[in-house]
Amino acid sequence: MKKILLSLSLAILVVQSPISWFSTQKGTISAAFDAVTPDAITESSPSLAPNDPPAVFFPLVSRPPEQEWAMVAANAERTSWTPQQVSGTLRVDWYRPIEAYIPQNVQIIASNNLLFISTAKGLYALSAVNGAVVWRYDTEMPLGNSPTVSNGIVYVGGYDRKLHALSALNGSHLWEFSGAQAGYDTNPLVIDGKVFIGNRDGYMYAIGAHNTPNQGQLLWRFKTGGPIHYSAAYKDGKLYFAADDNYAYALNAQDGTLVWRSEKMPGDGYHSYWPVIYQNYVIFTTAPAYRQGIEPGTRTISDDNGTPYGTMTKIQTDDLFPTEGEGTPIGPTVPDPGWAEGYPVIDGSRIAQYLENNPNPHSNKHKPWRRNMIVLNLSTGNEYTYDWDRDGYPEYIPVAFWGTNTGNQYPPIVGSNNTLYFNNVYMKTSAGGGRVMGWRPDGPYMSVVGGQGAIAEPQAISAGGGLIYRSICCDRVGDWFSMNTSMRGGSAWSYNLAGLAPGYDETWTILPGWPRLNGFYVGNTNSVNGIYHNHGVQNPIIPYKGRLYIHRSNTIIAFGSVSGPGKLPLLRINAAQGDSTQLSELELRARLEEEIQKMLTAGHLRPGYYGVNHFSLYFELADYYNNPGDTIYTLAKAYPYLSLTLQEQVRTYLKMEFNSYFDSEMYADIGWASGDAITARNSSQPGRVSCSISGLWLLLELPPTQLLCDVEIC
Repeated sequence: MKKILLSLSLAILVVQSPISWFSTQKGTISAAFDAVTPDAITESSPSLAPNDPPAVFFPLVSRPPEQEWAMVAANAERTSWTPQQVSGTLRVDWYRPIEAYIPQNVQIIASNNLLFISTAKGLYALSAVNGAVVWRYDTEMPLGNSPTVSNGIVYVGGYDRKLHALSALNGSHLWEFSGAQAGYDTNPLVIDGKVFIGNRDGYMYAIGAHNTPNQGQLLWRFKTGGPIHYSAAYKDGKLYFAADDNYAYALNAQDGTLVWRSEKMPGDGYHSYWPVIYQNYVIFTTAPAYRQGIEPGTRTISDDNGTPYGTMTKIQTDDLFPTEGEGTPIGPTVPDPGWAEGYPVIDGSRIAQYLENNPNPHSNKHKPWRRNMIVLNLSTGNEYTYDWDRDGYPEYIPVAFWGTNTGNQYPPIVGSNNTLYFNNVYMKTSAGGGRVMGWRPDGPYMSVVGGQGAIAEPQAISAGGGLIYRSICCDRVGDWFSMNTSMRGGSAWSYNLAGLAPGYDETWTILPGWPRLNGFYVGNTNSVNGIYHNHGVQNPIIPYKGRLYIHRSNTIIAFGSVSGPGKLPLLRINAAQGDSTQLSELELRARLEEEIQKMLTAGHLRPGYYGVNHFSLYFELADYYNNPGDTIYTLAKAYPYLSLTLQEQVRTYLKMEFNSYFDSEMYADIGWASGDAITARNSSQPGRVSCSISGLWLLLELPPTQLLCDVEIC
């Protein structure tokens, strides 16, 4: 029996990647990965399970104290601003290495004089004063994102498919909601007696909060067309979020009914971060829809010398500055429109023209599919546009891409002066010169504030009082600057963190002769795993009660006005306890048949891909199911465990695939031109090719001429 169960599990692993079988236990987590391919979009009333209790609504119980950072991005509108303003001469107060991996998108949550840290092995509560371990909640599977603290309760979702409710005081387990079909990697919102959290199964869930009549029970759920990896924002009774179907959604928070669904948005999915509510708008950031350093992708496009491009930032620089020399700013200086707080203001029309939705082809302009920041009207979901040059074609927020080879652009923040701040291209340099800029929705003008950096080096920004805090990837820089010129900036570290906090990176490895930016987490193993790296997704500096907090290279670091205890002992992993329940053979067979049926129903499949730079040394691992033998091998492995009826369908399918790709000519690569996707982000935008298998996505956005002439797949 054990051999059969193992074989079934391996068969599902081959069919569905990542793995989607689970074993669950209270307070612990015992499976590896999960993914559920979503059903069709439900746009009407939310889907309720049988016998679900009616929703009960309460006065607002979740507004965090203004001095706390009780959820991701500080508040429900995800502005990343708090009144806490910490500056001056700061020193390393204390720092504590953590053995369990801390995902790069996890923020430190600061509330009740505690710091809450989500890890791959549980939730830790540390004293904000001295870093002492106050309590810990150990899990076997990873927690998916930061927790949210509300009214003394900690809510956190995990890859065990559970939402956990714990006491913020002592970490005791109060209850859990286990009704999701996949794991959580978003941050919860707690509003009016309800916990809102998106799930990788494509549902947005509303669950009764602690000490309400429907505590821990499903109130409603809403189905989207893709996994939800993007935490929701809230304002005036409505939830705003994006799913990996590339749509934004607004839901009525009381009953989960759809208020609006946006037009298809550009980009390679919506992951890791959150929408930001600013004035009458909700703002989303995405990743470039170009695979970096591979074909099809950036190497499909060549520069004027015929050299294929390796990165999106280089393509962007050449399009924004086609003939200009080093040091050319993105635009001319213009008079202060009245809100720049003493900083110089530039005209960002060069970026606006680059992204303008103009159907007339241009080698360096009119590329709206490259938008990485999307501004939507809160009431209607329509995208914010203007026509500054009055040519009849819409222009968008003038923001160019700042980031590395994978991952979404870091979200903007909202300052205390009602100005939106974001990372943006400032001038042409060999490294791509960028600055943090301020903007208001009245055209292409932007204030040039601070935070100079290379646009290929992602940086996180946050705000406290009148200051903007910045952390550059790979532990390089942590500093701050003012929203107005009357205040001075400062620095916590600048390429010297190892000297300020000796041995802080003991769970990190840097190979001999390699730069720090190629370092990665190994914990208590000797694994070379480039996925656990800090050059992509980032986490911000958190100002809280006179200190600044951040995690760098898997260590929690506190900066304060005085030197404290310094390095604290490594917080080691504890084994999670509990009785796990394995899926039965019958359940495994049913799951396997479900996945195989999806393949057969879809017909011939287009390939899918993983984030290319997860395999930067082994590009052949980037694509999967591109070799027709992959499909035949997968179905052959699953065949012995299928029902007789499904076996007959598989035989027919295999014959069709063999006749098409092995007889009489054998294909090594099927290309991207034909085939169906089980779930795909289809779009009416020109030049977009989308395909996937079992919930993993491919999305390429290239001008039609390049698809036809260079990729030769249309």
